[in-house]
Amino acid sequence: MSSRRAVVAEILTTGTEILMGKVVNTNASWLARRLTEMGVVVRRATSVPDDVDEIASCVREALNRGVDLLVVTGGLGPSRDDVTGEAIARALDLRCSLNEAALDMVAERLRARGLELTESRAKMAMMPEGATPIPNPVGVAPGVLIEAGGALIVALPGVPREMRAMFDEHVAPLVRGLSRGSFVEGSVVVRGLPESDLAQVLESLTEGLECDVYAKTRVVSPGVVEVYVTATRSECRGALAELIEAVEREVVKMGGEVVSARLSGPTR
Repeated sequence: MSSRRAVVAEILTTGTEILMGKVVNTNASWLARRLTEMGVVVRRATSVPDDVDEIASCVREALNRGVDLLVVTGGLGPSRDDVTGEAIARALDLRCSLNEAALDMVAERLRARGLELTESRAKMAMMPEGATPIPNPVGVAPGVLIEAGGALIVALPGVPREMRAMFDEHVAPLVRGLSRGSFVEGSVVVRGLPESDLAQVLESLTEGLECDVYAKTRVVSPGVVEVYVTATRSECRGALAELIEAVEREVVKMGGEVVSARLSGPTR
């Protein structure tokens, strides 16, 4: 992987209940924000049902697109429709077998709850051969960590509280080690100007910028628009600061009101 470009990631959330509208997919938005804050470029977020073939197909497609990191959530529990481990194994042409380290983790978590290790619960320790189990400090099911074709695949439980704890404690340090980017963002909140006018101003100001900047306008509330700009290179902080100042000047010229302006991110 190039030492200059940012890490590219995809998010894959599994769960038929998500596609039926019974559960809101908060995992994807939370992960997207966390990864972006680490300087990772999230290219795609996909939701699929609890189906081995569907999940395996999405994993293969992500790897074929050349991602550096694939984060999968859901499908690691003891139920019949928890098939993520099997699907990842199938996508990588690996056997899905009992991981002894994962089994020890499951047994220990069950003991702490006064529960026995049954055959169905042991299923939570089934993983692709060569995978490393990720400890679950909140629930029972371990996560899955495996490398394939230069990409890192991470599978975490679908329960948001478990997923977030495992990501922050065990996955985030790995991602920071991979990431070659650093997230910088700025915002100008404007009152009294149409979004269309601000969009034209933003397009004019960002044309020809040497830094790769993402710039967007969005309506926050009636009559209030946010101009939002980001970059994944810390050396672009200066360019973003100048861009925000230029937007503020143009807003004043056009008779609008700058409600707030901010810039955050590493200074170098």
